[in-house]
Amino acid sequence: MTNWPEVRAQDGSGIVNDRAADSLLHRTAFVLATASLATVLLTETDSPAKSVLLASAFSPGLKTTGKSHSPEERSTRSAGSAEKTLPGDIEARDDNVSTFEDTPLEFDVLANDSDSEGQPLAIIFHSAPARGRLSCVTSGRCTYTPLADASGQESFYYLVGNLDGNLNRAEVSIRVIPVNDPPRVVDDVATTLEEVPVTTSVLANDTDVEGDALTVVGWENGEKGEVACSTVICTYTPARDFFGSDSFTYTVADGRGGSSTGTVRVQVENLQDAPNAMIDAPPPPGTTVVQAGESVRFAGTATDPDGNGTIVSFTWDFGGGAPPSAVEDPGPVAFPTPGLFTVTFDVRDQMGAGDPTPDRRQIQVLAAPPPPPPPP
Repeated sequence: MTNWPEVRAQDGSGIVNDRAADSLLHRTAFVLATASLATVLLTETDSPAKSVLLASAFSPGLKTTGKSHSPEERSTRSAGSAEKTLPGDIEARDDNVSTFEDTPLEFDVLANDSDSEGQPLAIIFHSAPARGRLSCVTSGRCTYTPLADASGQESFYYLVGNLDGNLNRAEVSIRVIPVNDPPRVVDDVATTLEEVPVTTSVLANDTDVEGDALTVVGWENGEKGEVACSTVICTYTPARDFFGSDSFTYTVADGRGGSSTGTVRVQVENLQDAPNAMIDAPPPPGTTVVQAGESVRFAGTATDPDGNGTIVSFTWDFGGGAPPSAVEDPGPVAFPTPGLFTVTFDVRDQMGAGDPTPDRRQIQVLAAPPPPPPPP
């Protein structure tokens, strides 16, 4: 028996080029296809040339010229079945196959076709399906890949031939079963100022292939901020004094079991935060009472909430009770004059900002008691 080699066809409508392994028989199939006519020329090197003229690829009938057969030699299939009146001795039966959306399918179109003389069969030509990609090998094995998200009925036809040059045509009906696709989410970007919440319509750029309504069903906080979402929007609130980049995720569902997760990237712009000045000594609250000429120990601490800020100056104002100081910890300060003095501690950062509410202390300086009277 002469076997047909496994030679793959072109994608879509095209010729399947076959060269028999048998050295005594070589044939080439040519298909000239137009919108109204498909012509197949079969040439054998060991016999007189013969040609077969096929009717339009889009016509349900098939007319042939070439090898003649008597009416007794022709086989006829019952009306209403998947079988056709044959032009020769090849029985080509229609096929029905199915696959799921976005799922390739492999099948053998020649599995239910036969030759009355037991000759090997080969696919000579196949048409192009409308909503998918098709590739076939001469032995009948075909792979159909639906276009992305396509579903419904699909079909193509093929021509099958034998070594005598006889041809027949059959049709393959493909059912692509729809499946629910998960929502398609697109990441979002949001920008806000330090300590200012920002709201994002996260569903504005998300879609669903089937057109299902989408809702937000879950979310995760960012590392540097908290998130709260409704069914369509999410609000991000940055942590106190945080600035920089952060992100959070949200989950969207289509109500039919499909869900996807998206990401919102948030940029928090820096605002200039004022530094903090605190008096450590004397401790609050109340008023520190001393006598004129006595000293009070002062110490302070300065911080910058920006984190990368630098304190460039310190200012101690003793309210006129003592000369001012420009160090963080002045130490003991003498108050020579009686009175009530308000001491203020302030700082400046590298941007020139000071503490809007500098720390203060009250110092009550009493007059020194009179010296004791001289002894009698």
